[in-house]
Amino acid sequence: MAPSADNSQPWKFKIHPNSSVIDIHLDENLLSNFCDVGLFAPYISAGAVIENISVAAAEERCQIRTEYLPDKQNPFWIARMHLSAARQEGPHPHAQALERRQTNRKFYKKGSGIAPEKFAALNKIIESQGPCKLFWIEKSDPNFKALAEIIGQADQLRFEIKRLHRELFRMMRFGAGEAERSRDGLDFRTMEAGPGGKMIFKGISSWARIAILNKLGMSRLFNVYARQQILSSSAVGILVSKTKQPADPIRGGEIMERLWHEMTVQGLALQPMEGLPIFLSDLEVTGGADLSGPQRDQLRGLEKRFYEISGVLREQAIILLFRAGHAGPVRTRSLRRPVESFIEESQ
Repeated sequence: MAPSADNSQPWKFKIHPNSSVIDIHLDENLLSNFCDVGLFAPYISAGAVIENISVAAAEERCQIRTEYLPDKQNPFWIARMHLSAARQEGPHPHAQALERRQTNRKFYKKGSGIAPEKFAALNKIIESQGPCKLFWIEKSDPNFKALAEIIGQADQLRFEIKRLHRELFRMMRFGAGEAERSRDGLDFRTMEAGPGGKMIFKGISSWARIAILNKLGMSRLFNVYARQQILSSSAVGILVSKTKQPADPIRGGEIMERLWHEMTVQGLALQPMEGLPIFLSDLEVTGGADLSGPQRDQLRGLEKRFYEISGVLREQAIILLFRAGHAGPVRTRSLRRPVESFIEESQ
């Protein structure tokens, strides 16, 4: 049930027979996309998996001890989890959130702010965790609109780069049958694109077509749409880890999922705005190899403005950039592959 970029679910679990040990690996066959460069996003996703296992284990009166294992020699071996019996008094506070947690891409209720006690509950989740820090930029903040503009421009870029366009539509599932058969990727219905949205997205599924339309301003529509999504929200949150060592994004993914669970319990909607963090990570790892010169210059400008207004330090790593607020329920959930497809028996 954990989130992953484009719902690729790039995980494998090795269960050691006659023991209580589970190894978590990344599936190298599912790590070829732009967002997988440097493995930062897959590490975050694997961390969310660890958090989900910990919550589920508590419901079975088990506790988890986790060894974080990735290194340069074996970057795909994420962690080893040791299960042991534990005494659990009452249900885990996030147990019901495991299946209720979701990405909500709707426009949020503009007049509905987040109550101070809800901010306090969310901040408490982070304050008890050493590796991460949480920044809030609320609608009343003078930098809120500037951040919306930065996020909008980053989303516009996503539709102006051939590789990202190809990868997005490779993972898009346009019908219930297609989504059910694959049980991965982005079910179009979760995009909350409204009437006519499906026709528009199918119309731009051809790179040759959207390249022409972009010259007429098509990609700017995605800029406006993302910006309006932010402006409909009560706040933007930025969860960061203190360093960029391999274990930090994994631990950050755990804390991200814990935060997301708590937001679910608090009745708050969340949507990751992943475009900007993925671009910034790619700039650091590849220097923007898939971008044109003007696109790299534009992104460097967005990067500079982001660090100036957000409070985030360059040595920190962005785990999750998200918008938060109140919204109606999501009607369609992303599917997951059957658990058997992830499991490898250890010999």
